[in-house]
Amino acid sequence: YEQNKIENITTEYIDNINMLIPKQAHELEDLKQALKLADYKLKIYETVYGKNSIELRDAYLDKAVVAIHAGLANESFKALEESKKIATETPQDTTYKEKVDITIREIHSNLDHSTKAFLLVKSTEKDPIQKEIRPMVFLAQAGEIKKALKELKKIENRAIKTKNNDLLAGVYEQRIISLCEINNYKEMWKYIEKAEKLLKDYPYIKGSIDYAKITYYKESAQHDVAREILNSNMPKTTDKEKMAYYTTLFDVENFAKNYKEAEKIGKIVEQLYEDNYPDKSVQLVRMVYDRLLELYFNTNDYKKIEEYLDKYREITETIRDKAPIFYAKYLEKLGNYQARKQDYTNAKNTFMNSIKIYEEFEPKSNALTNLYNNISYIENDTGNVKEAIEYKIKAIEHNHKYYSDTNRNLADSYINLSFTYSVNGNFEKSKMYLNKGITIYKIIFGDNNVKTIQRNLYMYYLLMNNNKTEEANDLLENINKLAYSDKVVGYTDSFAYDIAITNATIAVENKDKEKALEYLKQAQKAVDKNNRCQKVRINHLKYNLYKEAGNKFKAMKYKKLAGIED
Repeated sequence: YEQNKIENITTEYIDNINMLIPKQAHELEDLKQALKLADYKLKIYETVYGKNSIELRDAYLDKAVVAIHAGLANESFKALEESKKIATETPQDTTYKEKVDITIREIHSNLDHSTKAFLLVKSTEKDPIQKEIRPMVFLAQAGEIKKALKELKKIENRAIKTKNNDLLAGVYEQRIISLCEINNYKEMWKYIEKAEKLLKDYPYIKGSIDYAKITYYKESAQHDVAREILNSNMPKTTDKEKMAYYTTLFDVENFAKNYKEAEKIGKIVEQLYEDNYPDKSVQLVRMVYDRLLELYFNTNDYKKIEEYLDKYREITETIRDKAPIFYAKYLEKLGNYQARKQDYTNAKNTFMNSIKIYEEFEPKSNALTNLYNNISYIENDTGNVKEAIEYKIKAIEHNHKYYSDTNRNLADSYINLSFTYSVNGNFEKSKMYLNKGITIYKIIFGDNNVKTIQRNLYMYYLLMNNNKTEEANDLLENINKLAYSDKVVGYTDSFAYDIAITNATIAVENKDKEKALEYLKQAQKAVDKNNRCQKVRINHLKYNLYKEAGNKFKAMKYKKLAGIED
């Protein structure tokens, strides 16, 4: 095989190749090697069985599946077409259509065509357990999580009634993933408890349980707990294990705003995927470029954003007719970059083109919620308030219809809509939508999580800016009682800064020098070194403080540091 010679081929030799391909492709994740072996298998089959043989016809289907798992859409479709050409020259058998349907199903599932995959799985899956569960996986991926959870509940009840633990384990696993996706953590933990009782007999569900736990702790700002679970539960011996470990660790560090560490880990992930997947694989887009672009957007590294947008485009543009959803994702990221550069006209056009693709191929996808929100931001920034509100409401309605009534994206949409109303002087609607957002945060994370408390701080500023001083002060008093207690979950520097700078501002306004300096000292300790605005705000407050105290020397010092011009 290594010499690529076709000689002394035996039935046993062919059987060994047939066993080795899936081992390399799925167990070892060495897709480069699996593809080479799949091509070698084609040469053997053509030599041994002939150009128009049933064996070669089916070998091309096998190549199509290996190619799509390797992320090569063009090669996969090419192999599928070669198989169909041979099929027109060979005696038809009843299994061929079924094999083609399964191959097409694998192609669609790997190109994020979840709606088509859902329909094909329903009609082609033979395994009785997977025939129940896999359609729900794709239904959820297509955006219809509400419907998927409803159907899974029916399957769960039937599995309990018939004492079918094989089916029950699959239901629990998928419910955990779907509930995690919509931030319904309260319900998710109930199912984790149920699933853990089945772990002894169904150890395969442990990966999903650990993923859900890590996601919860990452999302709720308990990053140390997330790292602990990750490091104690996820092996990293094989390349496949390393890819799973480092991609998850990247997500934790990026979420924790440990951007330098995240970038180091991101480069490890990139190298692992480049080593194990062929050039131009969509797996590089899905698992590497998506993550690194998110990181570089967080750090405003425009040079790196441009570099990885180019890499993203090089892969997705060549397969846009076969994998339109991947191209739509590229357009969304390009639009985000254009908006960041304040190229609003092009950004809106880019987002609209992405929306057209989703509306044609995955009209229920939650990606549309994000795209509507993105256009809303552009309309707001360009002074088109009415249009901004219309797109924000469109995002909220789409989320309600298919996704969830209590997820974080919906909460953030409410909060952003609140900001839009606030900027345009509609206090009542601003307060109403901010309350809706805070209510969801309380449901997801609880009253004492930093994320909920920070949103309550938004309410404090809204009240203060609208002369609701008494109500605002009462709220801040409650926030401070909690913030400076030992009950806060997920304490972060960002949270410490927000609380300290709020109290420092009040102390400066009240000319309470001692309190102001103490709070400013706390804020200074919590400053993000990369956040220039935080530093400027501290210096500005110190300038105001010393100016009022009559200390001209220090006032001039902090005036200069704050960049205040005469």
